[in-house]
Amino acid sequence: MSGRPRPRSHPYPRLGMAAKNRRDTLDMRRGMLNRLRMFIRDCDPDRLAGRDVDSLADDDIYAIANAGERAQIDQWKPLEAAMERELLREFKKHPLHEWAKKQRGIGAGVLMALLIADLEPFGRFDNIAKVWQYCGHGDPKRSTRRKGVKTEYNPTLKTTCHLIGKSIVKSGAGGEWRAMYDDRKAQERAKPWCGQCSPKSAIGVLDSIGPLLTETAERAKAELKPKCTMPAPREHCTDGHAEAKARHYVVKQLLAELWLEAHARGAGNVST
Repeated sequence: MSGRPRPRSHPYPRLGMAAKNRRDTLDMRRGMLNRLRMFIRDCDPDRLAGRDVDSLADDDIYAIANAGERAQIDQWKPLEAAMERELLREFKKHPLHEWAKKQRGIGAGVLMALLIADLEPFGRFDNIAKVWQYCGHGDPKRSTRRKGVKTEYNPTLKTTCHLIGKSIVKSGAGGEWRAMYDDRKAQERAKPWCGQCSPKSAIGVLDSIGPLLTETAERAKAELKPKCTMPAPREHCTDGHAEAKARHYVVKQLLAELWLEAHARGAGNVST
C-alpha cells in the first residue's frame, strides 16, 4: 500500500460527484467551441468578417457555425441539462439548501450548489480568512496566478464566486445582497482615485503588478514613489473599478455568512 494519506472524503459524495459531472459536460461543449474557434481562425477566416476571433463570445462562435458544427455542439446540451437536474436534486438534500433558497439574487440554483459542493467539507476551514483565500478572495498577492509559484487558491471556485457576484448585480433592487452591493459601490465611488484604474499613474501600474514584482523591481518602486508627486489625473475611480471592488466585497460577506451558517447547521462538523 502507498504511504500517501487518503484525501479527506466529501461528506455529501453524490453532491460532489454531481458537481464534477456538471462541470465536465460543460467543459466538453466549451472545448468543442474552442476547437471550432481555432478552426475558423486558421482555416475559414472569412466567417469572422474582419472581427478578432478572441473578442468573440461562445455564442458568437455558435452563431457563425454551420449546421453540421451546431449539431455536434448541440448533442451535449441534453446531457448538460440532465447533469444540472441531478446536481440540483442532490443539493436539496444538503442542510444549507433552505438557507440558500432565501438568498435573493443567488438562490438555491446551480451556482450556489457548485459553491457549496466545492467548499465541503467545511470543517477543514478554521476561520473565514481561510475560506476567502481558498476562493481567491483573500490576500491579493496570493490570489493571483504567478509563474513558477504554486497556486494558493482554487481557480474554479474563484470563477464561481465571480459569477455569483455578477448574479447579485443582475438581481435588481430589493434583495439584501444587492442592497449591500449598491451601498458599497457608492462608498467606492466616493473614495479618492486609487491610481490603479485608468488613467494609471506610474506607481499605480507598479501596484497593479505587485505580485509579479521581483526584489529588484520592489527596490525600484521604493525609489520611484517619492518622486511621483504629480497630482492624480482623476478625482475618483472609474465606475467599472468601483463596481468590481463592490462585487468583491459582497461576495466576501456572502462567503462569511455561508461559513457561519454551515457550522451552525452542522455542515462543518464532518468526519473523515
